[in-house]
Amino acid sequence: AVVEDVAEDVVHMATPSPPPHGISSPPQELSSPPHQPPCPPQPQDASLLF
Repeated sequence: AVVEDVAEDVVHMATPSPPPHGISSPPQELSSPPHQPPCPPQPQDASLLF
């Protein structure tokens, strides 16, 4: 059972296509709106981050 679970985990890790799309897409969309409202502060935040 453990080996099967590990194999499944490895398969999921080997195929990070579905997870990234499902996980990356939502975060980006959610993070986009918050950053969009503060248009003026956006440049400042970008400069601070970079």
